[in-house]
Amino acid sequence: MGFLYGVFIVMANKIAIIGLGIMGRRMLENALAHPDFEVSGIWDPENASIVKAQLQGQAS
Repeated sequence: MGFLYGVFIVMANKIAIIGLGIMGRRMLENALAHPDFEVSGIWDPENASIVKAQLQGQAS
């Protein structure tokens, strides 16, 4: 969060998740639920993992 002339400026922390294994899916779920983070992209060598995350509503 920044501060400029008495006005708070809220900036999202943009992140990309690389790898949608167990830890990647957990990080994705938590990042999407946290208001200070914006998921800017996801990637996994298995296209099925990306589709699964999208179908579960975890990524757009």
